[in-house]
Amino acid sequence: MGGETAYSKEDLCERYESMERELQLLKVERESLLQKFSESSEKLSVVSSQKENVLKDLNTEVLRRKNLEGEVKQFAAAFASRQESLISFHSDLKTKIEKWRTQTPISVPKSFG
Repeated sequence: MGGETAYSKEDLCERYESMERELQLLKVERESLLQKFSESSEKLSVVSSQKENVLKDLNTEVLRRKNLEGEVKQFAAAFASRQESLISFHSDLKTKIEKWRTQTPISVPKSFG
């Protein structure tokens, strides 16, 4: 038989045992990789869930901020209007007091005592 190599039974047994050990090592490695994959998948799920929650919280805070900005603008407008009203009232009151002073002479008693 041309080009064929003859193996002894002992060589074949050693080769078989070597392949069996390699198969066991590959099975252990496969299980380890499957375990790592499973753990990574769980971590990914947790991180994805956390990301969703953070985005929801962020959106909630953005809406809250917009609402607060609107309320601050309303308050500022009301405050400015109130300030203008008070300035106008003060000016009117001052004018009326001055007018009353000019129209009402104050009599001072000549002597005390």
